[in-house]
Parts: sequence; C-alpha cells; structure tokens
Amino acid sequence: MMRFLNRQWFEKALFGMLLLAIGLVLTSSNLLQRWDRSIYDLLSGGLPRTPPDDIVIISIDETSLARFGRWPWPRHIHAELIDKLSRGGAKVIGFDIVMAEADATSPEDDQSLVKSIARSGRVILPVICEKRAGNSLGLTPPLSGFAGAAADLGHIVFELDSDGIMRRAFLKAGLGRPDWPAFALAMLQFDDSAFVEELPGIRNRNLHSASPANWVRDYQILIPFADAPGFFPRIPYARFMEPDFDADAVRDKFVFVGATALGLGDALPTPVSGENVPMPGVEINANLLDALRTGIAIQPLDSRQRVLLTCLLLLLPAFFYPRLRLRLALSATIFLMILTICTSVCLLKFMCLWFPPAPVFLGLAMSYPLWTWSRLERLVKTLFKEKESAQVTLRSIGDGVITADSQGRIQYMNPAAETLTGYKEEEAHGRRLQKIFPLVDERNGEDRSAIVEQCLEEKQIVQLPDDGSLSDRFGKKHVVRVSAGPIHDETGRPLGAVLGISDITETRQALQQIAYQTTHDTITGLPNRSLLCDRLKQAIVNAHRSGSYVAVLLIDLDHFKKVNDRLGQ
Repeated sequence: MMRFLNRQWFEKALFGMLLLAIGLVLTSSNLLQRWDRSIYDLLSGGLPRTPPDDIVIISIDETSLARFGRWPWPRHIHAELIDKLSRGGAKVIGFDIVMAEADATSPEDDQSLVKSIARSGRVILPVICEKRAGNSLGLTPPLSGFAGAAADLGHIVFELDSDGIMRRAFLKAGLGRPDWPAFALAMLQFDDSAFVEELPGIRNRNLHSASPANWVRDYQILIPFADAPGFFPRIPYARFMEPDFDADAVRDKFVFVGATALGLGDALPTPVSGENVPMPGVEINANLLDALRTGIAIQPLDSRQRVLLTCLLLLLPAFFYPRLRLRLALSATIFLMILTICTSVCLLKFMCLWFPPAPVFLGLAMSYPLWTWSRLERLVKTLFKEKESAQVTLRSIGDGVITADSQGRIQYMNPAAETLTGYKEEEAHGRRLQKIFPLVDERNGEDRSAIVEQCLEEKQIVQLPDDGSLSDRFGKKHVVRVSAGPIHDETGRPLGAVLGISDITETRQALQQIAYQTTHDTITGLPNRSLLCDRLKQAIVNAHRSGSYVAVLLIDLDHFKKVNDRLGQ
C-alpha cells in the first residue's frame, strides 16, 4: 500500500515538474509571441469607450493642403494658429510638427512663431531620434529658439513589433538615458490637475549598463487604442483658421496639431487600424494621452510575474487530474483553458494588466495527453487482465454462454456452449442463433429461439418459464434452462444479448429415477402402496368433479405370508 502511494506521489510530482518545464520554456523563449499578440489585439479591441470631450485634433488634412498650398507651409501660419488656440483657452497645445531646421526663405516667420509659442506658454514640441551617417543614432530637437520658447519637449518615437504593428509606447526615452518624456506625457505633466506622479509600465533593469550611443527606453506600456482612426474629434486646420470659426471650441481642451493627410507625418499600423489604414502619429499620441489620463494604460506583466502566474495555472492539472476519471479529465482540461482566457481578460479589463495566455493554453493542451498516456497504458493493462480473467471464468464454468448481437448473430461461445450445440466458436461466429441453437419448449414443442429479440424488446432479463429442449448438430437432445440479458451502450442503445444455458438432462433423468423408485416395488417393478394411494386420490377428485363413483376391488390371497416366510419376499 505504501509503495502504491509513493508511486502516485512520484507520478504527480514528475507530472507537475514536466508542466512547469514546458511553461518556463514557452514563456522565456517567446515562441508563441505571435499568438499572444493576436489574442491581445482581439481582446483589447473589445474594450470600447466613448470619445472624450476635452481632446481635439487640429488636423492638417487634404482640404487644408488645398487651401494653404504644398507642405511645408510658411511658419507665420502656424504662429497665427497658436495665437488663436491661446485666445480660445486651449489647456495644452501639442504641436506635433518637427521644426529642426530654420526657414531660410523667411527668417522673420521663425521669429513670429517663436514669439507665438512664448506668448502662449502652453505649447509642447516634439523630439525625435534619427539615424545619422554610419547608422549612428542622433537626437533631433527643435531649433533652440523654439525649444526655449516651448513649455516642454516630448519624444514622438514609436516602435513597431516584429509583425509590423505598433502596440507599445515608452513613457521615458533618450540617448544614453531616458530623460525625455513621451509627447503625450509631457502634455499631461504640464497640466497640474492631470500630473502623473507614479508612472505605469515595465521598468528597464539595464539602465546602469546603457550605452550613450543607444536609444534607451523605460516605462513600457501597451496603448489601449479606442477605435479606428477618426475616433477623436478633428477640426481641419483650414476650417479653424477661418475668421468666422469660434476659437472657444478648444477651451479647456488638450489640443493636438498634426498631419492626418496621407503622405504627411508618420502613420503606423495599429491593432485597431490594420496595415491598410494606418493611424496618424498625432492620433496615436491622443490615444496615449487619453489612456494615461484615465488610468487605463495597459501594463504588461514583467517576466517574474508572468512566470509565477504561468506556473500557477499549469500546476492546476496536477491537482485536478489525479482526482478525476479520464473522461472527466478532458472536461477539466477544457475548463482550465477557459479559465486561462478568463484570467487574461479579467486582468486586462479590470486591472489594466496584460498576461499572455498562449504558453499556458498550449501547456494545458499538452497536459491531457501527457497525463492520460500513463493512465491509458495502465487502463489497457487492467482491461487486458480483466479480459483474461473473464475468458478463464467463462471457459471454466459448466454452464453455456452465448453472446449475440442485436440482429441475433452469434459473437461468442464458451466451451460448454460448444458442447451443447456441437459447433465450435469459429464455426458459429456470425451465424444466426436459430441455426446453431434450435431451442423449443419441452412441453408443447413451440420454437423459443427468439429469446434474444424478446429480451431486447422488453429491455430486461428474460427466463423461459419451462424447460427447453435442444437438439445439437448430431441430433442428441438436451434438456436446458435458458435466460437472456440485454447489453446496452452508454446511451442505452441495444447492442445484443447474453444467453446463459444450463444443461439439466442428467438432473432430469436422476429425478425421474428417484420418482420411479419411490412409487414402484424394487423386486417386481410393480406399483407400490404409495402409487396406489396417489392414483386413488386422483380418482376420488375426478369422481367428485364428474359426480360419479369410485370402486376399489380388494383381492386377498390366503396363506401368502407362508410363501414369504419360506421363499422370501
């Protein structure tokens, strides 16, 4: 018993360690990253929200290009825009236009724009990272005049995943050190009421070893995109600049100024836009600002948290499977898979945490065949032993056993049944029961070979009320008692029947011999006094029924005792 228990614990421990190893390999290797991204895109797209009323985009669209001419426009136009936005009471102006070079044709326009930015005191300008000669990285800030007049600077560097989709953002980044806030974060930090003190996201643990020549990132988050491009309210640049347009439309709002026309600015594919309709960079920044401000920015679990949760979910089969039958173990596997998806959905929806479920999902799918393989092997051995035991039992008993299908065709016969019918099992297999087992009622000669159909129809064990007569293939008669029981599958559908046959021929003969000896004289073979009394009682009963009389004639032999005494009985 102790050896059996120790073996069970060893199997459980080995199974749990194997699942943990699978989970660790799949999690650390990122082999299923593509599937995790697809699941994330599907789940994150199912978290809709209403457009905010305090975020607006001044879009440089096709109609604005048609009015102001080819890009880039003279910078005095931007100066007039910023002045009008400031008069309208914009909370923060995110001017998502890179101005790293001076306007050689109109230097006074640059000065006009610098003054407008300084007068506003609420303009955020972008910083970008670009490749230089020799593939080295370089930081491209605005011109010093613009940078000095701006309220703050923020980077607008977004990166694509390996599948070409933009999902991530880094709230801090920079060359050598992550000094620059993200563009949307810089706008929030400028607004005291929405200042972010504790930034979400995964921290960079290698900051101390970062190279000054590398673009170093920190505070990684996933952007929960609200919807396809066009979700946030847009005001065409040219329409806003019209004299009759009320500047109060931007009062107390976060205002983004950027390009939405095709061919201008950076437009990237996102989970909600796809590769065919990329999302403009200015709208990506609007999504990031809205997510940070409302606290719904999605934070991926770090490696330790992922491994811990993965191991926890993958250890559940080791707890459930030993307590369940094989059929229920499959249901438990499906339940645990659903639980994994629900865990990922709940973390994403209620805690803004992203847990990639694909490694656990695959590990659970592998757990069932791994666990059931040993169980099935043991089950096969057990079934083989049970079959051997049943075969020995059937061959050892004196009664005949015949198995027939629902059509009455013989499937199995034990040796006792072979003796009764005169047929070998190989000869009888597949043949109709009536041909091999011609059973008739001993009393009236009625055919009773349809006992299989009778038990299947009545759905219960059937036993013949009287003994039957069976003639084997050689014509020898046997007196038998027969019962038949139905066989059903798990759905209750009839599969056939089992016949139990007891040969009572010798028993019948022995009983007849005993009855004869009881009613007849052993010397003369003539009926004795017991038989006389029995027949006399029957005659009296018949006489009472018919109203007749019974006469008894007694013949006495004188001196018969002397004969017995001299000659013996």
